[in-house]
Amino acid sequence: TANNGPANSNVETYDTTAGDTNPPTVTATEPADDDTGVAINVTVNAEFSEAMNEATITDTTFTLAGPGGPVVGTVTFNSGDNTASFAPSSDLTSGTTYTATISGTVEDAAGNSMETDYSWVFTTECSALTINGFYHPVDMEDSNGDPIVNTIKSGRAVALKFEVFDSNNVEQTST
Repeated sequence: TANNGPANSNVETYDTTAGDTNPPTVTATEPADDDTGVAINVTVNAEFSEAMNEATITDTTFTLAGPGGPVVGTVTFNSGDNTASFAPSSDLTSGTTYTATISGTVEDAAGNSMETDYSWVFTTECSALTINGFYHPVDMEDSNGDPIVNTIKSGRAVALKFEVFDSNNVEQTST
């Protein structure tokens, strides 16, 4: 809507949201949907297609959940790049799948809601196994009685068995 002000004024103002009836969409996420090997200290991000009503992006409309239920964290919004971020309060559990969800109730600057929830999943990296003490590899047999000699096949361990000894060389456990 043009506002020409006083008769001798050349100032015009426009309401840029007046004609916007399109719902916002999520255009990118980090981590991406189905990502694996995600760092356990990740901040989860969702980028929107347009300017958003920041007041509608909260810890109830941007959530993260794992097998144990909701993850506690802090939600922020950067209006410069239309990105919402969820920062977990502590590291996520390694080797675990999480679901991030943006509620369909979040609104763009014109008041249009997304209408439907947007969710994506990712899996955190597996932590390394730490072995303390003295371990002796033990050969095993498969179901046919053939020897399995602690091998690596195609980059994956086929079978590993260790006898665990304490500092006095006494067997403790066998795994």
